[in-house]
Amino acid sequence: MRSLNNINSSPVYLFLLPIFFVLHGFTQNFHFVETKDAALLALKYLLCAAVVGAVFYLIFRDFSKAALMTFFIFLFLFFFGNIQDLLKEIAPESFLTKYIFLIPFFILVVIGVFIVIRRRRSFVRITGYLNILFLVLIPIDVVTLVSLSLRDKTGAGKQADAMFSNCENCPRPDVYIIMLDEYAGLDGLKNILGYDNKPFYDTLTARGFHTVVNSHSNYNYTLYSTASTLNMEYMDQEATRDTRRGYKYAVNKIEDNKAINYFRSKGYKFFNYSPFTMGRQSAPVVGSFVPTGTKLISSGTLFSRLEKDVLLNAANRFNMTSYLRKAMYITLHDNEKLFGLTMSKVAAGGTPKVVYTHLLMPHYPYYHSADGELRSFEVLRNSSLSDSAGYLGYLQHTNSRITTLIDHILSRSAQPPIIALMSDHGYRYYHSNDTKYYFSNLLSVHLPGKNYEAFGNSMSSVNFFRAIFNSEFRQTLPYLPDQRFIIDF
Repeated sequence: MRSLNNINSSPVYLFLLPIFFVLHGFTQNFHFVETKDAALLALKYLLCAAVVGAVFYLIFRDFSKAALMTFFIFLFLFFFGNIQDLLKEIAPESFLTKYIFLIPFFILVVIGVFIVIRRRRSFVRITGYLNILFLVLIPIDVVTLVSLSLRDKTGAGKQADAMFSNCENCPRPDVYIIMLDEYAGLDGLKNILGYDNKPFYDTLTARGFHTVVNSHSNYNYTLYSTASTLNMEYMDQEATRDTRRGYKYAVNKIEDNKAINYFRSKGYKFFNYSPFTMGRQSAPVVGSFVPTGTKLISSGTLFSRLEKDVLLNAANRFNMTSYLRKAMYITLHDNEKLFGLTMSKVAAGGTPKVVYTHLLMPHYPYYHSADGELRSFEVLRNSSLSDSAGYLGYLQHTNSRITTLIDHILSRSAQPPIIALMSDHGYRYYHSNDTKYYFSNLLSVHLPGKNYEAFGNSMSSVNFFRAIFNSEFRQTLPYLPDQRFIIDF
């Protein structure tokens, strides 16, 4: 009886809410968030709840009232994104989905709740209900988390084993996979931008590469294209019909992809130098265009949504130069870090390694001119995605940087490596109704034995790794018919 009274009288739900929010997000993003980072996030939210609760206690002089008021505010802060997304599904273009409506409406509701709480004396029933609710929800997530952990231990490598045949005596050269974001192919550059990139292709040929001249991606959207390429298959059309829902599906496919799983199953040590979580390794950069780490948990909170949707516009409107400058160069710093990490791993000997590097080059912002000069903040701020001259200059700078990286890999490798150089899609911001150049991309490969019979002069991204595995690891993977899917992102 005493325990029942405690459940009804002690508002522990105030602290169970942040725990549930972080635990539920951690469970939903299993493998994508480090345990210690999730614990620190939960601690931060608990401290915030305690501080806000203390403020309301000074106002109400009642723990139950202070807890309920704080709970209501944090409930809205935590689940704002869910509310907004639900409204967008019901009425996509409605005024109800706008911040100019949602924020004032929330403030009015808070005032109303404050008045009701202040006037009412007892909250025993609602306290008991909320306590029991979270004491049920939290164990459910704990059980789910344990189940995922057990499944993880028993299921590792199955995806790779099911697709590939055994090859005990296959050579195991180091493998470097370099993905260049939005690097247009030869025909795309020539036909839409009037630029001949053949000298760069010749540079690759001189270093022992084979470049597929007539190559194209299968998707015009980074996440889907990357997931499709690394899994050597097309995305489930039902799962990707809606871009917002397909986002999580594609990210999961990237994290647990067949190409990397194969290498890991063969004893390769994997290094993830990309803006994605992959092969159970978190992204080494925090400013990526894909939420990583605890941002996957907090991305739907009110403050995260405001930062994403409102802050940059406000900074531009009120000329907040320091914030704008910091935001402008995040991707540049990420690229430099990923480039440096890749360079540093080349000389490491011992266990064969597979390195996946994804550079947002020559993706916007177009930081450098053709001669390598960093464009000024003012120029970058006033440029746009459709700045074709800026894009071409940055592409030429990218050519120079990639040549340096390739020379470093080739000269420092103890044995001739496999280097897969590719792009996820082409340049998409040109003035034409012909969308085929969205898919014009780069597919180039360096193989130790220089046997490029499996590649030819025409291929799409979905078959690129199939050709590599067939050629170098004695597989007999069938090639898929080439298809192209335009994604409205």
